[in-house]
Amino acid sequence: MFAAGSWLFMDMHLYFPAPFVQDPAKKVRKLKKRNQKSKAKKGSGKKAKKASFRKGGSKKGVLKSRKGKKPTSGNGATYNGYDLTAVPREAWPCLDKPNRGQKSYTLNFGGGVVEVLVAKQAYFIKKVAAGFPGPSGQVSWSKYDGPIRAWQIVKERSGIKRWG
Repeated sequence: MFAAGSWLFMDMHLYFPAPFVQDPAKKVRKLKKRNQKSKAKKGSGKKAKKASFRKGGSKKGVLKSRKGKKPTSGNGATYNGYDLTAVPREAWPCLDKPNRGQKSYTLNFGGGVVEVLVAKQAYFIKKVAAGFPGPSGQVSWSKYDGPIRAWQIVKERSGIKRWG
């Protein structure tokens, strides 16, 4: 019934089964199904946006897009639509320097650096000049009863001095 040595062949398959070969078309279907599931989890195939601080690109593109814009308009009492009449004249933006911010601009005089946050109605001390107490951080206009008093506090802390 069995040829000589066939018992050896039968025993070998018990210990070493034949390798399983999957149909390639079935494998492709499985991969497609898995990809569809992962896309459904991520948000229906929409590409995720990068965080603004991780975006690539150069400053040239930013400058080209805002080339015709001026930081102030009319009598100089506004900055990109924000009213500067309550802000002291010493804290207004410099017209000879490029101001790229839509809601803020930076002033650096006398070793101190201050950013005027027009939308948040605050000053942010970025750098304190040598010999001044500091600390760096945000000074809100509402905490000090308006932008004039807050500007005096910022000058005392940061050492910024524009005129005189």
